Amino acid sequence: MTPATPYIGDWPTLRATAERLRDDRARTDPEFVKSGKLAPAAADARAQVAATLATIWAAVDEHRDIPEVHACDAEIRADLAWAVKAAERLVATRPDDLALARYAARLATLAHYHQPYRPGAHTALIRFLHCCNQQARADRAARNAAA
Repeated sequence: MTPATPYIGDWPTLRATAERLRDDRARTDPEFVKSGKLAPAAADARAQVAATLATIWAAVDEHRDIPEVHACDAEIRADLAWAVKAAERLVATRPDDLALARYAARLATLAHYHQPYRPGAHTALIRFLHCCNQQARADRAARNAAA
């Protein structure tokens, strides 16, 4: 699935998507562990990545610096790739569920923003863009203060 154009640059919607992923996992993963469908260590890793995503996207949406987080960009990329594939499988079984299709498209957009910002880089595109945006805001504030 490719990123959905309506969600490119829509920081509040992407933040909400990251928060939904975190909250969905917090709600469903304990039952998956209890039923043996998910190992406890895997559930912990999924929770850590989802919490990291929510933290990153809250900072992006609020124009704050991204704090230290507990999952690296490679872990986030791998997790989002799995989440996108899982969402695509669900959409295929429920083609009339537009809300699910929109959620899957937003997950694909998150995955897009967490790809390396250039070939050979490890840093996620969103981290690079956010740093550029933060610098532009600081420069604009300094020019306005000097005026």
